[in-house]
Amino acid sequence: MRNPLNKKMRGYQKAPRERFKLLKDKVLTTEELVLYEFLIAITDWDSNHETYGLFKAIDEDIAETLGWKSRSTVCKHRKSLFKKGFLIPVEKGWVKAKDYSEWESRKPSSLVGEKEKVDVDAIASEIEQLDIKELEQKHDKNVSEVEQELLEEIQQEVSKIDQESEEFVQSRGLEQKLSLSSYKGEYSIGNKETEDQAQSDELLEEIFGE
Repeated sequence: MRNPLNKKMRGYQKAPRERFKLLKDKVLTTEELVLYEFLIAITDWDSNHETYGLFKAIDEDIAETLGWKSRSTVCKHRKSLFKKGFLIPVEKGWVKAKDYSEWESRKPSSLVGEKEKVDVDAIASEIEQLDIKELEQKHDKNVSEVEQELLEEIQQEVSKIDQESEEFVQSRGLEQKLSLSSYKGEYSIGNKETEDQAQSDELLEEIFGE
């Protein structure tokens, strides 16, 4: 006969981490905790069903699914869970597992004492503040990097302008020197031609004067 519990062995479920304190504090044995978690896993989680929050399973099917040797092992630990209040009988073979809804919503569980419950909202707020602080730090770092890059670009442009200005001044100085040299050369040649003309005129006067 096919085990009807096999189809319930799919998907995921949430669970409070403090459940392991049940072992440390010796509230449940290892076998009882395994059975308790398994019975929560096969609980009807569909809120549209009349059997929402309940489960029904025979010992033989549970033993086969968990790999236990016999139904008597399941029967023994199930009775213990009933006695300790972790299983609550409803009607017509349906059973409710204690705190199943808290496992579903992952709220602080009543499995532990009131003082040990975790303030989920406070933790979420702290995480949010840490995320905001981290984002602000990243933003400041990015702004600093952009400012540094901009400063380097400005310095490069200023250096380029200075270099071009220096080259321009040097080139203008060379042109002025060349122009002055050319002017001096023309002036010297002109003076020599004037002197030669004067000498020629004097020579002609001497010849014709005689």
